[in-house]
Amino acid sequence: MVDPVEDKGFLTERLEEDRQKMAVQVSELKKDYNVPRRLRASVQKYPWPWIMGAVLTGFLLSRLPARRKEVYLWADTLQQKPPWEVHPPPPNKDQPRAVNNLWSFIKPIVSTHIGREVYERMRRPRKYAAE
Repeated sequence: MVDPVEDKGFLTERLEEDRQKMAVQVSELKKDYNVPRRLRASVQKYPWPWIMGAVLTGFLLSRLPARRKEVYLWADTLQQKPPWEVHPPPPNKDQPRAVNNLWSFIKPIVSTHIGREVYERMRRPRKYAAE
């Protein structure tokens, strides 16, 4: 048997009602997951527990031991160098100086381009997830 044909106006009405319901649900969901607003409301509703928690946290952080930094001194700095000191690699004698200068000029441009490409590819999935 053939199903009765539904009225086009009825379908558009129903679609519009469903869209309005979804819009309301999305706005309620955004309100529920707005963490800064919920945190602000909690601090305003219960100020004393938050103040006591902040004081306790500050006290505990103040009790942490200070980080000690060791400084090594050498009597003659020209003869003794620390083993962790970084030395630039010796220039390659096979390549002319112009090639080395050109590479030192192009290297930051290439690294910036690669970094930008990586950033764009990491950013794209987040853009589509928000929609």
